[in-house]
Amino acid sequence: MSDARSLLREPWSALDRQTGAATFGIWVFIASELLFFGGLLLVYAIYRGIYPAGFAAAARETNIWYGTINTAVLLTSSLTMAVASQAARADFRRLVIFALVATALFGTVFAVLKGFEYREDIEKHLVPGPGFAITKPGAEIFFAIYWIITGLHAIHLTIGIALVSRSS
Repeated sequence: MSDARSLLREPWSALDRQTGAATFGIWVFIASELLFFGGLLLVYAIYRGIYPAGFAAAARETNIWYGTINTAVLLTSSLTMAVASQAARADFRRLVIFALVATALFGTVFAVLKGFEYREDIEKHLVPGPGFAITKPGAEIFFAIYWIITGLHAIHLTIGIALVSRSS
């Protein structure tokens, strides 16, 4: 196991206190993400209840293959990140690096596929605004929420790829 003192950073005087603070920080971050994205999903649920036909029409325009493949990629990248975390605890440096590189690659694959999906949506005029392709009430709201949520996720993903790449 690596020397514990070399892992200690300012302002901490003990590694267990530093680890506790880092763990607490991660939980605060996760809670803030849950509240933020949970609020967006609540907005989605409310408008879906108000405009069920428009949301159904808009949902039929989404490409199920992109969503299915990206879900599998996202879950696999979560697995490789969990492997990296456990490998770090066990001090398996080579496995940590391998799992972090795999996580970054899966994140990149996700972003590339999302880019193809975005291009398809743009070509089909599914971006809210003038010339929006679906006339059913509520369909434009569906895609507004879709673009906001997936756009914010893309920003989070990009930051995550950068941090994971820097760590490996």
